[in-house]
Amino acid sequence: KYAAERRKAKGMNFSIAYGKSAQGFSSDWECSIEEAQAALDKWYADRIEVKNWQDDTKREAMEKGWTKTLMGRYRDLSEL
Repeated sequence: KYAAERRKAKGMNFSIAYGKSAQGFSSDWECSIEEAQAALDKWYADRIEVKNWQDDTKREAMEKGWTKTLMGRYRDLSEL
């Protein structure tokens, strides 16, 4: 039981970093989108600084049309 929970948690951590949505998680976990969204909401509630950083980065990218990686590289996002 614990191995499956750890695998799910690890997958969730990496997937959130790459922007997976509740719809994607519901497909992976074979659950409803509402259940997946509840899990995401709980994850973000425990890590509010991650949500704030994501929201700030998205807003800034929309305003500027680009973003900068942690390594200092610029990425054009003018298609946003």
